[in-house]
Amino acid sequence: MAGAETALRRSLTRDPKDVGANVAMGRILEGKKEYQAAIESYRAGADLGKGARAALEQKLNIEPIQKPDLAAIQKAAGALIEKTYRAALVEWPNIAGALKIRVTADANGSATLVEVLEDSIDDPAVRACAYWNLRDAAYPPKKPGRFTFAFTLRPPR
Repeated sequence: MAGAETALRRSLTRDPKDVGANVAMGRILEGKKEYQAAIESYRAGADLGKGARAALEQKLNIEPIQKPDLAAIQKAAGALIEKTYRAALVEWPNIAGALKIRVTADANGSATLVEVLEDSIDDPAVRACAYWNLRDAAYPPKKPGRFTFAFTLRPPR
């Protein structure tokens, strides 16, 4: 698998828009549980990666968030992250921690930069869920800026 990944990376260096190579890379990354990068590869795979992307996004609870203000975005993203976290608890019953993510949004309400500032949970599914839900969210238009979202996740008692 490592050889295939190396060959695909070389191919994508030469032609980053190669949809077939992007989808194949997405499958490799998903198999390695590098979900955040896998979704990025599937998205670059356009229509060819649409099915794999949709399946992974459903598994990770990634949905379009369109709310009127930042508090509503925080609440909606938090609910989706919590669902993904609950699924992760099945495999790792004692994981707990915090995620802190900073989003830079433009005047159109689109995220231009998403940075993971803290991730003490260290679960790739939870991190990818948080990253992509906040990356794809629609932010209040005409109010560009940097916004920090913090989520604390603990197992139920």
